[in-house]
Amino acid sequence: MTTSEQLRQQWYARIAEYRASGLTLKAWCASNGCKVDQMKYWIYKS
Repeated sequence: MTTSEQLRQQWYARIAEYRASGLTLKAWCASNGCKVDQMKYWIYKS
């Protein structure tokens, strides 16, 4: 698996965790140490 594939899989896992959490995007990102804009980008790509 290439680095870009690994990165994609990591972000897709984060998106799945976010969606399962029931939290708002801002709250989930604050508790998981990622940026809201990054999550929006990857959600759009998924």
